[in-house]
Amino acid sequence: MPTPPRTLRCLVAIASLVAFAKAQDEPPTFRARTKAFAAWFSDQAKDAHAALTSGDKKRAEVAAKAIGARVAELVPGLRVNFERTPAGEPVTMYLQPGKDRVVQVLGRALVAALPPVEQFRFVPWRTPAAADTHLVDIGKDPVRLADLVTVCQFDAEQQGLVVHVWNEHLGRLGEADRARMARFGVERAFGAAMELRWLRAVHVLEDEPATENDGYARGADLRRTAQGLLREQKDPDLDPDLVDDTYFKSDREFPEGSRCADIAFGSSRLPDLVYDLQVGGTPETVQRLGKLGVTAGFVAMTATIAYDPFDHEAKTKVLALRKQFADDLGKALAADGVGMLVGTASGNAKGYCDVLLFDEAAARPILERVAKANDLVQAAALVSFSPTDPKVLRQLK
Repeated sequence: MPTPPRTLRCLVAIASLVAFAKAQDEPPTFRARTKAFAAWFSDQAKDAHAALTSGDKKRAEVAAKAIGARVAELVPGLRVNFERTPAGEPVTMYLQPGKDRVVQVLGRALVAALPPVEQFRFVPWRTPAAADTHLVDIGKDPVRLADLVTVCQFDAEQQGLVVHVWNEHLGRLGEADRARMARFGVERAFGAAMELRWLRAVHVLEDEPATENDGYARGADLRRTAQGLLREQKDPDLDPDLVDDTYFKSDREFPEGSRCADIAFGSSRLPDLVYDLQVGGTPETVQRLGKLGVTAGFVAMTATIAYDPFDHEAKTKVLALRKQFADDLGKALAADGVGMLVGTASGNAKGYCDVLLFDEAAARPILERVAKANDLVQAAALVSFSPTDPKVLRQLK
């Protein structure tokens, strides 16, 4: 084989060094990082379970802090906690993502990526508690969730729930402890997801409320009462199980043919991305995700059916296709653990599927496969979510 000229060899060497340097600068994918965490956790699981169920408070705290530190390293801001459990039974590890939507979404992705681990159960939120759940001992008197008496109301101005709490033993606590205990009881009744989304305020009552009060409920029935109040508003945006925020076309002017100029309405479980794109014009959320090995993008698609807002039948067919396409994309990404669907939007020209890719290289052929499998999809492209660099990452069809 002839030897390449020296100049060509130098160019190849330089290109290789540049590619290597770029690879060194890029963080590992979120998928690779979750796999590393899962391998570490599986290796530690037996000792961690023994420590957490040992009854030795200090030993349990050391184990919990070690796991918590690794979780926070994977998703900064994400905390974990563990449900008490008798020795020999699985320990439930639940996440505490707070109100940060990025942390919430990546926390759910982490739980979805974890393989089964013997003696542990993983949940993305603290689940609603059972009626006999022990909340606290006040003096020698135990207080269970079922012992709370509540009045739950819908606050139209705050678009959420306000709960008033009474228990015969709460008056023996100081004001701050009373308030903290009442809120803890409501949080346990609601479960973390509903508490974060819909709870606006908790107040302590001095006197026991009468059963005739609207929204009266014992602690064990509080969640069901709250769900009923939300559904009574007859507003789809107040669905108690809703995790998405709806949004509409921005008032700003955008270049013709761009997503923001086309879009009419949408919904997202990660509204930070949409806000950055339509309002803020900054790549902050995209860059934040990128540092964690996550690519934020959207798939823009057109249909073989013309979208005509004045032709109800055609419009309905196109919207149904866009929904089906989004569902197919979400399922395919989740099945391979390479990403997740976080929102959808619709415009006059195109439909948009907002995705987070936990391994962009592995996700691209999957997105392409889904696009090519649907004969009603005329064209589709994966586009960066960045408002400052909205480049096409891959033409899918």
